[in-house]
Amino acid sequence: MRPEAPPGSRTPVCWVLLLTWVAVHVAALVASGGVRATPGPWWQWGGPTREALLRFGGMEPELVRLGDWHRLLTYGFVHAFVLHLLLNAWVFLAVGRLLESVIGSARLVLVFTLSVLGGGVAHLLLSDDRIVEDLGRVGELLANKGLMVGASGGVFGIVGALGLWSLRADHPQARAARATALLFLVLSVALFFVPGVANDAHVGGLLVGVLVMA
Repeated sequence: MRPEAPPGSRTPVCWVLLLTWVAVHVAALVASGGVRATPGPWWQWGGPTREALLRFGGMEPELVRLGDWHRLLTYGFVHAFVLHLLLNAWVFLAVGRLLESVIGSARLVLVFTLSVLGGGVAHLLLSDDRIVEDLGRVGELLANKGLMVGASGGVFGIVGALGLWSLRADHPQARAARATALLFLVLSVALFFVPGVANDAHVGGLLVGVLVMA
């Protein structure tokens, strides 16, 4: 279910982006004082502090409204914990390398960048005044209210772009690409039942990726 880039093709942008995510995460952990900077369950191991996430470009709607517009893009290079980074890297390499090999590096950068921005704008417009219903987690939710990090908006844009390409292209990899994009879209439905996930950014990034590809 994972289409590979055609033999001999080069996908430098995918690897540069991935290495950038890793470098930023390591720097944020160093700034936080180590991989155990924040308490939490095992799957949140390796999470930088909130202050470090903001310092390295995490997006908070109020800060954007105060003039930090760069956060609409930089949040896509910061991750909340190691597993978050690994999941985004897995999906990105599965779809991004093939897409880069068929549309080129410059166009992949365009799709990814605009999808990250689309996800950021969607979160900015839809994240205000959320009602906290789980009273047992009020403190935790308020402490992180509005803060968004992760390349998921851009990754979802890549998935959407690959899906549209696979429907229109006469290419040996089109069928496998279509199946892969569909698989990740189906799996993404489960994210709507996970608390704390910025699904508004996912949907925004997906729609922008499809539109840019069109």
